[in-house]
Amino acid sequence: MSPQHLSDVESGKVDPRLSTIERIAESLGLSLILVPKATAPAIRRMLVSDERRKKKP
Repeated sequence: MSPQHLSDVESGKVDPRLSTIERIAESLGLSLILVPKATAPAIRRMLVSDERRKKKP
């Protein structure tokens, strides 16, 4: 992906394709997942709880 294309995505000048978002996520060491809206709040709570647990000494 060219720096210009990434800049256009970041600034909202273009609407990226899913494959572009996947490449950006991969380059950041992230995984892109789609979950049903109904389960998203529970997943967010689980992730926050997990992060808090990891930070405790």
